[in-house]
Amino acid sequence: MQALKLATVEDMVRVLDEHPQWLEALRARLLTRELLALPQTLADFVAVTDRRFAEVDRRFDVLERQMGQLRTDLERQMGQLRTDLERQMGQLRTDFAPVKAAHARNAAREGADLIAEELGLSLVAILDRAELRSMAQTADTGGISKDDLRSFRTADLVLRAADAAGTERYVAVEVSYTVNGRDTERA
Repeated sequence: MQALKLATVEDMVRVLDEHPQWLEALRARLLTRELLALPQTLADFVAVTDRRFAEVDRRFDVLERQMGQLRTDLERQMGQLRTDLERQMGQLRTDFAPVKAAHARNAAREGADLIAEELGLSLVAILDRAELRSMAQTADTGGISKDDLRSFRTADLVLRAADAAGTERYVAVEVSYTVNGRDTERA
């Protein structure tokens, strides 16, 4: 083997380029095993990290699907709850309607004198159902339609009142806690 004469760093680099096996031998002498193994260790770490991130991504995808399903289920349940609540509120309104109607009728009976007064009359009496039936059976009702007679007999409140001259008048009062077409027609 011939001796090499290296005068500059460039000479050494040129020789190592010409003999790559010498470069590896030099590395093994200068660097520790850990440093030499570092590229493989780093590659292994990257592979493990990539697998872990892939698993995390997969789990996030599963969670996103589950959250989407939960959101859909919750919206469906909220819609059903809203529908049920509206139905129950409607039923409560229906169930409570007779109480409201009775209260409105009672309020009208209590204010019967004011109703007569607003019409320029004086209250004489509030007629009950028996008096109305008797009046309808004995009075001349030939000029009154059957429907009008029925509306009079089923009115919520019928007053006998007198005007300033003492002439008796009958006032049929239709009481309602709401206003709809049926109420205005009967009135």
